[in-house]
Amino acid sequence: MKPEISTCFVIAPVPDDASNTRKETDKLLWAIRNVALKHSFSVTTSREAGGLSVITDEIRDLVIKSGLCVSILTENDPNVFYVTGLRHGAAKPYVHLMRRGSAVPFGRKSDSAVFYGDLDSFEEMMSLTESLEALFAAQKEKAAELEHREKLDIILDVLEEMSAKMDGLKLGAPSPWGGAEPEPSLEGDPTEAFLVAVARADVSAAERLFEKALPMLVASRQRLAAARKLANIGSAVGIDYVLQHYREDSDLSPADTCALLSGLVEHVGGKFPEKIGAVIAILDPIAMSEDASVSILALNQKQRLAYAAGRYEEAMEIIESVLGMVDDNPAYYYNASRIYEKLNLFQKARAAVQKMLALGTMTDENHLSQAIDVYLETNDLDKARELYALLKKHAPRKAANKALDGEFRRKIGLLKR
Repeated sequence: MKPEISTCFVIAPVPDDASNTRKETDKLLWAIRNVALKHSFSVTTSREAGGLSVITDEIRDLVIKSGLCVSILTENDPNVFYVTGLRHGAAKPYVHLMRRGSAVPFGRKSDSAVFYGDLDSFEEMMSLTESLEALFAAQKEKAAELEHREKLDIILDVLEEMSAKMDGLKLGAPSPWGGAEPEPSLEGDPTEAFLVAVARADVSAAERLFEKALPMLVASRQRLAAARKLANIGSAVGIDYVLQHYREDSDLSPADTCALLSGLVEHVGGKFPEKIGAVIAILDPIAMSEDASVSILALNQKQRLAYAAGRYEEAMEIIESVLGMVDDNPAYYYNASRIYEKLNLFQKARAAVQKMLALGTMTDENHLSQAIDVYLETNDLDKARELYALLKKHAPRKAANKALDGEFRRKIGLLKR
């Protein structure tokens, strides 16, 4: 049997036929099969594949290649844990099923876990089915996206091989990159290969291709655009080029300067603290402008920089200064709420999201998600559920991703009828 994206492989213990574990596993399999059928998955179980006492090639193929894996972690079966670990290593979609009250395995909180209770209870089975419904829908989208990326990689590899043949290159020669992973080819147009590497967020390949592409980018604005793309995926080379460009071309308007820096401040704050001073040196003079609209642009970037660097007190001081100058921009209240939440100032975070929502952002998925989290933190469950209903309507994928968290599902009431 060849596993496909439409295959759901259930990793389950294989106990004696008369045991309580076997009865519990059978009930779980019944629920899984019913939900899987609704989402056009075919189900294969480890029991049907010969058990887990010996990890056969068939088991490995099912673990690695199936569109979705569901692990029944009942009784902490070591074979189930081992095979589940293989699935985690493959970085493919998975779901964990555990009895309520069980310790989360693998030393970390699972964001794809479903907890269940007494499976003889009709309400409990309905709750289990509803939880599986949400996870299957979300994980099916992830599996489809992953398959699309894998197909794209195959297409790109074939195109590179065709290009190599056309250029008379010797196929099978060692990669010029010195690694096993295929890199975008240097042959042909390096600007196209550069864009492919950026789309893949492959920083090391994109940096090398950037150097090759620069001589072909005659106009300064083209080189800057390429550097910005590189900086926006977290490249130190791209960030340095953008900062150097600013030092050499100070004729940029304040608004254009802030736009130039907007894509890189979070990377600088989070990954390259040694570059924070260079960014601040650019933003400070703009922030001191007598034109409030210009000053606000720079202050907002400074706030984002401080937040990314984990300097939340500083970020709070800046955002409160911004709100003192402009009080009708929901994005600034969104930023304030995130900062207050980091500082455990939940009532201030709540006041900020209330203002944010009052300014008419009831369809923005990031604003809705933030408001839901704050209302849960402040125990306003009714408001959180109301906004979650809106999130499901306007951004179903975002809602499904939030529902992957078991604690969130419990708080929001997804585990109840």
